[in-house]
Amino acid sequence: MSDSTTERAETADSKPAKSTKAKRFVGRFRKLAVTMLVLIAGFYGLGMVVYLLLRLVVGDALWPVALTSAVLHWALLPAFPLLLLMLGMKRRIPSALLAISAASYFWYFGELFLPNEVFGAESHGEHQEQQELTVMTFNVGYHRAPPERVVTAIRESNAELVALEEVSRDHE
Repeated sequence: MSDSTTERAETADSKPAKSTKAKRFVGRFRKLAVTMLVLIAGFYGLGMVVYLLLRLVVGDALWPVALTSAVLHWALLPAFPLLLLMLGMKRRIPSALLAISAASYFWYFGELFLPNEVFGAESHGEHQEQQELTVMTFNVGYHRAPPERVVTAIRESNAELVALEEVSRDHE
């Protein structure tokens, strides 16, 4: 064979070697990414289940439980896409843990997605009396009223909540 034929043969042999290495790298990377995703989903699901059990047992007495309770509506949201991924990948244990987390989201916040009539007093045949709250605001500085007049106006209003504006040291 001539030198040019040998060079073409070597070039042809080296191309498949590079593509094989690239395919192996992509395969390894994909396997690592899937493993990491399964681990993240599993630990997330396990953490949420532990949180839910602690909340049932001790309530909000422990500070980590109380802190998680404050952001629970956000903490449970990743359960839904992760559950779909784990179901698609046929991973049973992470799917079960994430299903518990997703179900607890609807347990705690599901009524917010339903119409008010379902959970309102009308649906149960009960009629609750609405309470009224009388609120008064009084701009003391604008009226330049003497303190005795302000006190009289507040008492005559029978307001349950009074907000005074522009109060100065003169009104002490």
